[in-house]
Amino acid sequence: MRNQVLCSVLGMAALFLVNGCQKPVVDPPTLKLDKTEFAAKAEGEVVSVPYTLANAVEGSVVSVNPVVEGGYGWAEVTRISASAIDVTVLENETLESRTAEFTVSYPGISADAKFSIVQAAGEPPAPEYDHDNTLTEFSGTFYESYGNNGEDNYTLVFSDLPLIDDYYTQTGGTYYQLDMYAPVGSGNVIPTGTYTVGASGSTDPMTVSPDDYTWYRYQGADDASTVERMFVSGSVEVSAEGDVYTFEAVLTDDAGETHHFVYTGPAELDGGGGGDEPGYDAITEPLDIDASIGQAVFVAEDGTGVMNVTMQFTDMPVDNEGYVVPPGTILSVDAYMPYDEDGKIALGTYNVEDTYESMSVSPGMDFYGLFSLGSYATYYPDENSYALGYISSGSMEVSGDPDAGQYTITCNFVTAEGVSIKCDWSGSMSVLGMFDSTLESDYTLDLDGAVGTGYYYGDFYGTGGGNWMITLNPASDVGDGLQVDLVAEGLDFAAGIPSGTYTAQTSDYPVAGEYATGYIYGNYLQGTWYVDQSLYGLEGYAPAVSGDLDITNHGDGTYTLEFSHLDDKGYTWSGSWTGAIEMSDKSEDTGYSAASVATKSASSMKSVFGLTSGGRGAVTPEQKAEFLKENGLKTPGVSAVQARSHKMSVRK
Repeated sequence: MRNQVLCSVLGMAALFLVNGCQKPVVDPPTLKLDKTEFAAKAEGEVVSVPYTLANAVEGSVVSVNPVVEGGYGWAEVTRISASAIDVTVLENETLESRTAEFTVSYPGISADAKFSIVQAAGEPPAPEYDHDNTLTEFSGTFYESYGNNGEDNYTLVFSDLPLIDDYYTQTGGTYYQLDMYAPVGSGNVIPTGTYTVGASGSTDPMTVSPDDYTWYRYQGADDASTVERMFVSGSVEVSAEGDVYTFEAVLTDDAGETHHFVYTGPAELDGGGGGDEPGYDAITEPLDIDASIGQAVFVAEDGTGVMNVTMQFTDMPVDNEGYVVPPGTILSVDAYMPYDEDGKIALGTYNVEDTYESMSVSPGMDFYGLFSLGSYATYYPDENSYALGYISSGSMEVSGDPDAGQYTITCNFVTAEGVSIKCDWSGSMSVLGMFDSTLESDYTLDLDGAVGTGYYYGDFYGTGGGNWMITLNPASDVGDGLQVDLVAEGLDFAAGIPSGTYTAQTSDYPVAGEYATGYIYGNYLQGTWYVDQSLYGLEGYAPAVSGDLDITNHGDGTYTLEFSHLDDKGYTWSGSWTGAIEMSDKSEDTGYSAASVATKSASSMKSVFGLTSGGRGAVTPEQKAEFLKENGLKTPGVSAVQARSHKMSVRK
C-alpha cells in the first residue's frame, strides 16, 4: 500500500517537472492599415493614415518608407503615433495629379503593408486679360427669324453704367454689345449654352456675329479718349438658374487685346424686329401730310450710275434755330435714282422695294433699336414724344421740270403696321451735297499773313519719294488756308522740299513730283485742299483735283508757293504765298521712314482740317444715320432720327 502511494507522488512530481520546463505561448505582432488609398487636395494638406498594431514588442517601432528611393519631395512622413501615420503633402503647382506610395514595416512582421496618396492636379493660373470686368447693366432685343436661314437673333448690351436718354452711353462707362444667333424657333428667351464668334456674314446657330453689331466701347469724355473695338474670336457661355442668367465672355478684339466680362442678373428682352409687338411706339392712325418744306440731300453713288438721295418732307414750321416745331410729321424717303451731276431729280414712279436699284424707295427699319433707316415717318404730337411708321410698301410719284428745279412729289405709302402715310409737296428742289467743293465760282485765295507749317513723313506712300504736308493757316485763325500733301524726290529731311512743279497724282498713290488730290475720308479732309476757316469751323473748302503747284525752296527756310487748281465742280482756285515754313520730321515718330503700307494715307493722322461730310462712296448704316442727323431737318431731342448714344451704334 505504501508503494502505491509513493508511486503516485512520484508520478505527480514527474508531471510537474515536465510542465515546468515549457515557455508560455506569446502571439506574434500584427499591423493592419484601416485604409490603403488616400486623396490629397491640390493646395496641400496633412494626410492621416490610421493603423492598428497588435502584440507590440517592447523596444520595436513602426517604420514608414517611400517606395521611390530618395523620397518624393512633396510628400513626407512627419509623425508616427501609436495609431496613425501623418504625411504632409505640399501644394501641387503642376497641372497633373501625382501619386506617392509608402511601405509600413514592423519587426517580427515578414510582409510590409503599403498605402498610397494621390494628390489632385493643381489649378491653372487665373488667366490675365487686358480688360476684365464685372458688369451690372443689361439690355437686349429679340429679332425673330432674323438670320440668313431664319435663325433667331439677340442683340445684347452689357455695361457697368446704364444707357440713358434713348440709348446714350455715359462718360466713363464700359459697354459690350453682342449680336448672337440661336436655332430657329428659340423665341424671346435666350437659349443657354456656348456661343462662339463665327465667320463674317454667317448667322449660324449658337454663334456671335463678328460683324458691325458686336463691339466694345469705353466711353471717354471725347473722341480722343474713347476706345472702340470689334471682336475677331472668342466665346460666350450662357447659363441660367430660373430667371437669373449668367453671361461669361472671353473675347479677343481686332487690336489683339483680350476681354473677359461676367454679368449675372435678369435678361429680359424687348420685342425688336420680330414677334407680335414692335420695339417702338408705332403710328396707329393714317396720316395725310400737306408738306410745306421739302429737301433732298445726296448720300452716295454706288459706282454703277445710281445715286442715293435722302428726301425729307414736313408740315411743321421751323423756329429761328432751325428746329421743327411740333405737332406734325417728318417723312424721310430713302430714294435711289440715276446719277445726275447737276443734282436733278429723275421724274417717274419710285416703288418701295428692298433692291437699292434705280427708281426705288427702300423700306424702313428699326436698326437694332439704335436708330431708324430707310423710309419712315416720325409723328410728333408734342416736343416730348414721338411715334414711328416704317414704310413697307407703296410708291412715290415725281413730276415737274428738272431744268427749272421745280417738282411735284406725291407719296402713297403703307407702314409695317398697315397704316396709310400720304404726303403731297410742290416747290423748288435740288440735290444738295453733290460735290465736295463749296465754291460757286472761281476764287483767288488771300494768304496775306498766313503762317506756314510743314511735316515730313518719309516714304509714307511707299512710292519711293519723301512725303511732305504743308499747311498755311491764317494768322488770326479766320480766313483762307491751304493744305498740301505732296511727294518729292529724295528722302532727305534736312534738305527740305525740293523746288519744282508738282502735278496731280495719276495713280492710286502720288509718286515723286506729284501731290495727292483732295478727298474726304470720314470727317477729315485728305490730300490737297483750299479751306475757308471761321471761329466755328470751316465755312468753305475745295479739293484740288488737277492743276499745277510750283514750289521754290530759297535755301534759308523760306519757300514760295504758286498754285492754280480745279475743284470737282470745275471751278479754279489759285493763289501764291512766300514765307518761312517751320518743318518737323515725323518719319521717326510714325515709322513711315521707309516703304510703309500706302493705305495708311487714309489715317486722320495727316488731316489738319476736319469736317462732317457724307462723302461720295458707299456708306455704312451708322454713317447714313449720322449723315441724316447732320444734314436733315433739326428735330426735338427725343427724335428717333438722331443717331443715338455717344455713338453707341458706331462701328469700324
